[in-house]
Amino acid sequence: LNELQAKLNEQEEERMQKNSEWQELAAKYKSERDEYKVMADEGAKIKESVRSSLLEQLDDEDREFAIDLSTEKLQKFVNRSVKPKVNTNESFSTPMPDKKVNPFKDMTADERQRNWKKILQSYVK
Repeated sequence: LNELQAKLNEQEEERMQKNSEWQELAAKYKSERDEYKVMADEGAKIKESVRSSLLEQLDDEDREFAIDLSTEKLQKFVNRSVKPKVNTNESFSTPMPDKKVNPFKDMTADERQRNWKKILQSYVK
């Protein structure tokens, strides 16, 4: 279908050239050019925004190196060099045991009853 459409367009252009309909042909090409120019401008804006966001993810040293790369290579470089930080809980230590709780065997029956929740919590941990 595309091949037939292209052939029909070529035949129509040849007919217009034979009939000296240059103005219509020029108007047709101008409208096509304007459509392509709008699409090219949009593509350039998108490309620049992608490049700027990729460059922002890099530190200064890597940015100087990567600024000359093509957009595809820049994207691969950013994906390889920028690794997300893994959140760990290494900064938090375990809480110190409660010194107020007596060992179970050293408690009296009354102390066991008062501190029963703490005793259960210590065994659950």
